Amino acid sequence: MADHPEITETEMNPLTVSPSGAIALDARAVIDRDALANPPAKYSHLGILPE
Repeated sequence: MADHPEITETEMNPLTVSPSGAIALDARAVIDRDALANPPAKYSHLGILPE
């Protein structure tokens, strides 16, 4: 999500987890159209910046 600030919300429900991994059976994402049209500087939306 850090690389995609245009994604403002995600919901995954239900989520099935097993020893081999996890899979979302249903998912929803909300996209900020303004962020798509005018992308912010890389990582400017984060409070703690990656190195």
